[in-house]
Amino acid sequence: NIKVTATDSRGNIYSTLTNSDGEFIIYVPNVDVYKVKMNNIFYEHFNLEQNEYRVELNGYRQFEVNFILNEKRRRINFSNNLDLSAQNQNVRTIKRTNLSGAVKDAATFKPIKAEIKIIDNETGGLVTSAKTDGNSGKFFVSYLAGKNYTLVVSSEDYWFYSENLPAGQITTFQNIRREVMLDYITIGSKVNLNSITFESDSDNLTPEAMAELDRLAEILKDNPTIELEIVGHCDDIEALENIEIAEERARTVMSYLMKQNIGNLRFSSAGNSSPVANGNTEEDRKANRRVEAIVINK
Repeated sequence: NIKVTATDSRGNIYSTLTNSDGEFIIYVPNVDVYKVKMNNIFYEHFNLEQNEYRVELNGYRQFEVNFILNEKRRRINFSNNLDLSAQNQNVRTIKRTNLSGAVKDAATFKPIKAEIKIIDNETGGLVTSAKTDGNSGKFFVSYLAGKNYTLVVSSEDYWFYSENLPAGQITTFQNIRREVMLDYITIGSKVNLNSITFESDSDNLTPEAMAELDRLAEILKDNPTIELEIVGHCDDIEALENIEIAEERARTVMSYLMKQNIGNLRFSSAGNSSPVANGNTEEDRKANRRVEAIVINK
């Protein structure tokens, strides 16, 4: 029951109250600029990171803002009888990550029914999973931190989304939010293959890359009429010294898919003509050592 208001450019005010989950929806006329604020009744115990957002609705049907409150201070009393010596206690720090967000159509911004999976990169096993809310597209999963995980989001008739999640968690609890946009399978659309990167001058597939291609193969088996072009890329140094590696990467990926009885494939090389990162660090170059899959027929 926290009041949230949106004030347009003419001073008209629209307001609502948050529900028991802290969520709110304000319906306003579409095209205008709004100042969105909340009534901060928690100022004695919490710091509000930002209490005014400028929202410009210019053709967009929806816009999301989040008010984040940080607790100022909390007193914790420990028992005087605790003995945490190495001889009597095995103390282990357990860290947990809470991942929340929403899944939407990349073109229409409408919520999508999707499946959320957290995959252990070392074992390939499923750590946890969840499904998005059918009306809002929102999801929430929680898992123990400390390992290398991949987030995989999939929905029928859409290309999947994958992302390597950060592993170096410092705090005991960490909250991560992701807004995932899925591309509908259409001619010209590109497949998200973020987990497929290569070492310098190499076309070897890592276990993470093979797992990514396995997910792609499953979609192609369910949609046998789709034709893909596999495009290989290289970094700026390789473009000068070994530009052929870009084509070899595309050929390697196509061969892996063909071994799983996937046809309707062709490959090409883009060299370093369309980098996704323009810096000169090793991280930037690794991002550019990649492959793309583009739908050329359906």
